[in-house]
Amino acid sequence: MRKIWIFTVLVCFLSLVPPVAFAADATMSIVPDKGIYTDTFKVNLELDGNGKLFNAAQATVSLSPNLEVEDLTIGNCNLSFLSTPDITNPSFRGVILGDTSQKCYVYTLTLLAKAKGEATIKLSNTSVIEYKSASNILTSSQNGAFTLTAVSPKAGMKTESVASESAALQDYSLVIKILSREDKPVQTINVNLTPSLGGKSFSQNTSTDGEAIFQKLTPGVYIASVGKGEDDQKMIINVDGKNHFLTLSMRISDENIKSQKTPLEFPSFSHARSLILLAVALTLLAFGFVIVKKHNAVKHL
Repeated sequence: MRKIWIFTVLVCFLSLVPPVAFAADATMSIVPDKGIYTDTFKVNLELDGNGKLFNAAQATVSLSPNLEVEDLTIGNCNLSFLSTPDITNPSFRGVILGDTSQKCYVYTLTLLAKAKGEATIKLSNTSVIEYKSASNILTSSQNGAFTLTAVSPKAGMKTESVASESAALQDYSLVIKILSREDKPVQTINVNLTPSLGGKSFSQNTSTDGEAIFQKLTPGVYIASVGKGEDDQKMIINVDGKNHFLTLSMRISDENIKSQKTPLEFPSFSHARSLILLAVALTLLAFGFVIVKKHNAVKHL
C-alpha cells in the first residue's frame, strides 16, 4: 500500500513538471530538398545550429550528371572561404571571422536540367563547428532529390565555355556578378578586389549584366568589396585550385546600390539665376547687333 502511495505521488509530481526540451545539434540541408521541376530551379544550402552558435562549416557538394549550376549567389552566412564555391564546383570550406551565426544559408544555386529524370544533390565530408567548443556539432545532412520534366536550352553552354577558358589560362580570372535583393543585375556599380596580404588592388565597374571581371590574378586570398563606409559589403575569396576561371554572385542591399549611384545634379538657384542673366545678356547683345547692322545698311542708301 505504501509503495502504491509513493508511486502515485511521483506520478502526480512528474505530471506537474514541464517536459525538458533538449536542443538538437546542427543540421545542413538542401532547401527545398525535393520537388518536380521543368528546366530551371533554385535551391539554398542552409545551416541551422538549432540554437547553438557556430563559426565554421564545410561540405563536398556533388550534383548528378543531369544537373548544371548556372549561377551561385553567396548567402548571408558571411563566411570567409578557404575553399571558394563556384559554378563548376559548389563545394566549400569557410569560417565566420569575428562573428557567429545560429542559422543562415551559404549560397543559392540556380540549376539547369541537362536531361529529364531523377536528379540529386548530395552532401558529404560535412561539418559545422560550434563557436565555444570548436567541435563538430553537425548531426544530420539533408540531400536533395528532384524530378526533372524538361531540358534547359541553356544547359551545357556556360560550363563548356568556362572549361575551355580555364584550360587556356595560366593566371586566374574571377567574375563577380552583383545582384539586388530581387536578384536583378546591378549595372555600373564599382567592385573592388584587394589581396588580403597587401599588394595591388583592382577595381571594376559592373557591365549591363551586372558582372565585374578581374583577370590575370595570382593565387591567393582576396577581399571583394562593394560600397563605402557603413554600407560596405565584403566577401573573402580564395583564388586557387584547378579551375582558373571562377564565377560567383553577390547580393547587395538597396542602400548600398543608392549610395553608389551618382544622383543627377541640378544647378542651385543662384547658379540658375546667373545662367538666366547670361542668356538674357547674350540675347540683348545679339538683338543690338542686328539693329546696328540694319541702321548702317539704311545709312548707306
